[in-house]
Amino acid sequence: MFAFFPFRDLNRSRQLPVMNWAIIGICALIQGYVMLLDVSSEEILLKTYGFVPVFFTEGFDMMLSEKPSMLLSPFTYMFLHGSLFHLFANMWALWIYGDNVEDRMGHGWFLFFYVFCGLAAAGTHYITNSGEIQPVVGASGALAGVMAAYLRLFPTARIQCFFWFIFIVRIVEVPALIVIAVWFISQLMSVYSSLLGADVGNVAWYAHIGGFLAGAWLSARWFPHHRLWFSRW
Repeated sequence: MFAFFPFRDLNRSRQLPVMNWAIIGICALIQGYVMLLDVSSEEILLKTYGFVPVFFTEGFDMMLSEKPSMLLSPFTYMFLHGSLFHLFANMWALWIYGDNVEDRMGHGWFLFFYVFCGLAAAGTHYITNSGEIQPVVGASGALAGVMAAYLRLFPTARIQCFFWFIFIVRIVEVPALIVIAVWFISQLMSVYSSLLGADVGNVAWYAHIGGFLAGAWLSARWFPHHRLWFSRW
């Protein structure tokens, strides 16, 4: 059994990624606040600001009359996380990929792109799980779109990864094309396994795929002259 964990890229950005840092900071602050809540208050917060598909299927009138703040959940869910590990995994990946994407897009457009991919991820999850009663939280869908843009812009950028096989541990440099492609294939395999009835964990795999495809589409529209086999960097 082997695995690898990307921990940084060797692709320097030309300007400070202030929007990327802001997103990471906001997510961290929100998670800190959530950890101060008791169990019942945390559950109420997650059901209000996490994305719950069934509310948009059967409880839309209730949200309009009683809890209008839930209408914002397709936006707010991407700034919430279910645990410290969930937060760390997403923010670490955003730290790796987000700065360079923001560098090319600009601060404001990067925020738009991030939110767009997060909304697309929520929409994909809704289409595939419209009766789901559990709230979906996390930046994974928006992050998947950022990874797709990174793949579009910097396919040959070197990503340093911890690689381990049994007791052998090495630091290796892998092209972004391989790292991100392996990640995306793993998402497809998880969806396929879930369709076969396997237990693949309580993860919104379809949201990841939807966010990635949205990011791939929009970045291709913005940067039509980039190709996966070529990078000026």
